Amino acid sequence: MKVPVLRWPEDAEEVARCRALGLPRLLLLERSACPPVCADPLEDWARTPVPEDDLRARTAALLARAAGHLPVVDTANVLHFCGSALLLGPGEAPLVRLLVHGYRSLVTRAELAMQIWPDAAPHRRNALDLRVLRIRRRIAPLGLEIRTVWGRGYVLTSRCVDPVTPGDPDHVGA
Repeated sequence: MKVPVLRWPEDAEEVARCRALGLPRLLLLERSACPPVCADPLEDWARTPVPEDDLRARTAALLARAAGHLPVVDTANVLHFCGSALLLGPGEAPLVRLLVHGYRSLVTRAELAMQIWPDAAPHRRNALDLRVLRIRRRIAPLGLEIRTVWGRGYVLTSRCVDPVTPGDPDHVGA
C-alpha cells in the first residue's frame, strides 16, 4: 500500500475521501496554512519543505499504524483481520490473497479468473461467481465484505461487525 501525500487545503476533497475509506494519508501544508483538526491515527501532516528522510519516516509510521487495520493472509492460508483469524481452504486462499493485495481497490474478474484457471479461457463466469459468493459468506464474520463492481470485478472492504466467536470451527485464535 502506498500512502498518498496530499496538499492541504488544496486536496481537501481527496483527504475527505481517504478519511471515509480509512486510508492512511500524509498532508503537506504551506507555512501559512492552518493544519486540519483530526484525531485519526492514519493521518499526519508536515509543513513544506519536508526533508526526504522525514517524509519517508512519516509515511512508514502511517503504514505501520494502518497495518492493524488491513487484512493479511499468512503462509498457512490464515486470513487475519482486526484480531480475528479464519483458516482458508486451498481454493479460497489464492483469490483472497489477490483481493487482500488490492484491498479497497478494484480487482478485475479477469485477474481473479487467471488466479484460479491460469491456462483456461475466461468463460467460467458462473464458477467464479460461486467462489466469490462462498468466500463472501466465510469472511463476513471477520468484518470483511466483497463488493461487486458490475461487469468489472470486485472490491474487498471492511465493515463494523462483531468479531468471530471462538466456538466457530474455522476460527483460529489470534
